[in-house]
Amino acid sequence: MANPTDTPAATISFPAAPNVTTTPSQTSVPPRQPVTDHATVTGNGQAGNPANGGATVTFFVCGPAVTSCPSGGTQVGGPVPLTATSATTATATSPRFRPTAAGTYCWRAEYSGNPNYAAASGDGSTECFTAHRGGPWHW
Repeated sequence: MANPTDTPAATISFPAAPNVTTTPSQTSVPPRQPVTDHATVTGNGQAGNPANGGATVTFFVCGPAVTSCPSGGTQVGGPVPLTATSATTATATSPRFRPTAAGTYCWRAEYSGNPNYAAASGDGSTECFTAHRGGPWHW
């Protein structure tokens, strides 16, 4: 069917939104025990690998008295380059974080995006660990 107003048709496309999940290296640690976070960024078959174009993940930690980390927190290190692990998946591991007080801490990973994928982050609700009292620190 012809365009009745003779207005040119335009197609607007937006970058795909990848899925960002993270897993802490441990779920329970003594204070000052280093913990890392492992981020997995999953795309789709049409937009290629989320690691393309020099994409990175920046890690943040909230705590010691939280149940998630949807925003804010303390940045842990700088942006970490992603490594492609399959055609549609890439991973990155955070620098070490050492909790200095007992409590619950949660990670958040922020994906930088690339020309085919929009920036995205995990909400931190399943990325938590507990620093417990004990060991030689005697709180």
